[in-house]
Amino acid sequence: MPHHHIDTTAGTVGVDAAEPIPGLLVYELPPGFCDEASDRWYLAHRSNGYSLACFPTQQAATDAASAVAALVDWTQDMDTIASQQDVPTHISDLESILRDAGGSWPEPCSCHTHDSPL
Repeated sequence: MPHHHIDTTAGTVGVDAAEPIPGLLVYELPPGFCDEASDRWYLAHRSNGYSLACFPTQQAATDAASAVAALVDWTQDMDTIASQQDVPTHISDLESILRDAGGSWPEPCSCHTHDSPL
C-alpha cells in the first residue's frame, strides 16, 4: 500500500493510501486531524499530491478514480498533464465527473494546507 504525505500547518503527516488507478491515490484523513471535515476520503494525484476532490466514503472516492481514469495518463506529473492541448476540456470533464460522483472540493481547515490544480 502506498504511503502519502499530507502537508499541514504543524508539519507533514503520513497516511496509508490505496492506488485504485495508476497515478491516483485514495486516502482517509487520520483521526484527530481536521475533525471538522465531513468528507474525509481524498482522491489525490500521486506524483505531486494534489487533492482532486474529497468524498464521504472510501468507495465513493474509489469509484470517482475509476470514473476519471480515462481522461489523462495519471502516471505523468502534473506539469506534463497541464501541457497537453486538450487540458481545458479535461478539466471541465474532471469537475463534472467528480461532482457527479459526490465529490466536493477540500475546504481549508485549521491544520491542512490544500493544493489543487483546479
